[in-house]
Amino acid sequence: MIHLVRFSNFYTMLKIDVRKQGDEKITALKKQLSKQQIASATRMALNDSIRKGKTETRRSITEIYNIKASRINDANKGKGLSLKLASKTNLSAEVDAGHIPISLSEANPKYKGRVVANTVKYRKGKAVKGKSVKRSTGQVSIEIVKGQRKIISSAFTIGLGTHSDTGNKFATSAIFARGKKGKPTFKFGKKRYPIDTLSTISVATAALNVKAKEKVMPVVSDFYQKSVTRQMQRLVDKGK
Repeated sequence: MIHLVRFSNFYTMLKIDVRKQGDEKITALKKQLSKQQIASATRMALNDSIRKGKTETRRSITEIYNIKASRINDANKGKGLSLKLASKTNLSAEVDAGHIPISLSEANPKYKGRVVANTVKYRKGKAVKGKSVKRSTGQVSIEIVKGQRKIISSAFTIGLGTHSDTGNKFATSAIFARGKKGKPTFKFGKKRYPIDTLSTISVATAALNVKAKEKVMPVVSDFYQKSVTRQMQRLVDKGK
């Protein structure tokens, strides 16, 4: 069974049950192979298909959402997409989708601002001026869904932050607001609320989008059928 997407709590969806793959050609090929050969062909087809599934999931997300491919590919726990391949003893493969929200600073923010510093980069061992660090002086707009830009009037950027322990200054692109995190939405505005960073959807939420699922499932299902047929045919030909 291929699990294309799942939450960290193991909620699984978009699955292909390999036991139900039984068109005439596959049935005919199975009759010419041993159980071990069938399992081997299935495993290779599953792994080829799950890699295809990851690629298609990433593509479907980036077509809809303004999320960088590098963030989707981040395999660290709870962040982006990661693979669990099929083995000889476990004929299933998975794509896990991270549930950690993405910083709103990655949602193509735009605002009027003034330069408060410049980063430093090194070229041939010499320090040179890098890109400017800005603090917002006007409203911040963001684009989570491509083509749908929204203004967050209560949000702002500071450009430079101060480390609470060392006092060192550091550049930050984070977007802040005075408010209170809660369900289902962030509560803005009241003076007694603390200042906090803002975030957007997670990779898992984006992957579970109905339009994203519709793009992935047919492609991977067709790919698996062709892959398992090809792998079985290869083993049949090898035995002749």
